[in-house]
Amino acid sequence: MAPSIALFDYFISDPHATTGRAKPTAYGAIHFQLLEALCDDYDFTVFAIDFDNPRPDRINFVPVRAVLRPLALLFITYHLGALWAYARERLRRRRPFDVVQSVESNFLLPTVSHAQFCHKAFLRKGWPVARPSGVRRPLRRIDYQLRRAVEPFVYRRAHHVATSSTGLLDDIVEAYPWVADRCRVVGNPIDLTTFTPGADFDRRAVRTELGVADDDVLLAFTALGDFELKGLPLLFDALTALGRADVHLVCLGGPPHLVEDYQKRASRAGLDKQVHVLGMQPDVRPFLWAADAFVFPSAYESFSVATAHAAAAGLPVILTPFHLAKTIVRDGENGYLIERSAPSIVDALERFLANPPAARVQMGEAARAAVQPFSPDRFVAGWRSLYAQEQTSPVSN
Repeated sequence: MAPSIALFDYFISDPHATTGRAKPTAYGAIHFQLLEALCDDYDFTVFAIDFDNPRPDRINFVPVRAVLRPLALLFITYHLGALWAYARERLRRRRPFDVVQSVESNFLLPTVSHAQFCHKAFLRKGWPVARPSGVRRPLRRIDYQLRRAVEPFVYRRAHHVATSSTGLLDDIVEAYPWVADRCRVVGNPIDLTTFTPGADFDRRAVRTELGVADDDVLLAFTALGDFELKGLPLLFDALTALGRADVHLVCLGGPPHLVEDYQKRASRAGLDKQVHVLGMQPDVRPFLWAADAFVFPSAYESFSVATAHAAAAGLPVILTPFHLAKTIVRDGENGYLIERSAPSIVDALERFLANPPAARVQMGEAARAAVQPFSPDRFVAGWRSLYAQEQTSPVSN
């Protein structure tokens, strides 16, 4: 009988599809790839609000009801809904799961916690410089505080904590030293083939649609939200200070209210001809392939899938020194490490713009090579190894 695994996540979406049932999230796309790769060898039961099931014949989906907004209420109601759904499934099965896997602290009874973030570390390092506006700020803080409160309970219970990077592992061990002997790194999967443009890709067509000329420079920025935390206001300030009309910025991602707010900010700053705030896209790759560099002055990242995808697409990366950035950036060779300030961004952009186009392409190729170790095969092998170890741990679920 194949080992049985219960996996808990809010939304698990197909990263290969332009449409799907589930809301696109970075964690959900990672878990989709895990399920797709291993479902023939393990019996997965997924407890999610929505799920793009790649193999209904092999993967059991148990829907979880939850209130989606605000995020703090999502956290609470998902916990309650997941516990109820899990209890019913256990009664139906009449036997325990071999592995119970959660995302960080989103389920109270895991044997494996898949950590993509450390909320205690973020509240100390990232929150002081994050600036959600209006009523969102206290609501987001409540959400982070709730997750921070549950983290130690979950980590004490889990047999294993899998982290996405050595930097995140360091953050978790610094916050919770007693969990160190149960932590291991399983890097997120980055498929270089998926992010390689086809021979028929029309770069000029994408740029023309944006109003970007062939000899203009197009910078890319992608984030699902939290634009203040990710540093988008700093990019606006840097472009204003740079004072070059031939430098454009395309901003991908974000919910509609945030997109509208930043479109207005760009207009007020006189950047509406240079800054293209497009919101969520079914496929970000054409915009990455049409760009010349990726800029991401984030205050805190545990990994940054967006950065890894940009590098895989062959873009030089201009980054603050978060965990993945310190791992992959060789300053001046495949990108630039910057301070989180407009003057530092301007300095890096001026250094980048001083390179001829051929040198920029070479920098992008070097960035692509730097993320090659984050292969899907290595990711899958890491989880196979962890599941094998987990099966030898005492059953406590």
